Amino acid sequence: MPEMDMSKEIDRSAVNIWNLLRDADPDD
Repeated sequence: MPEMDMSKEIDRSAVNIWNLLRDADPDD
């Protein structure tokens, strides 16, 4: 199921970007 693999890859990318954004703009 290549679709599942693709979804996982996208999810990882999204998490990476989210972490970068949080690091760049700390709102704590």
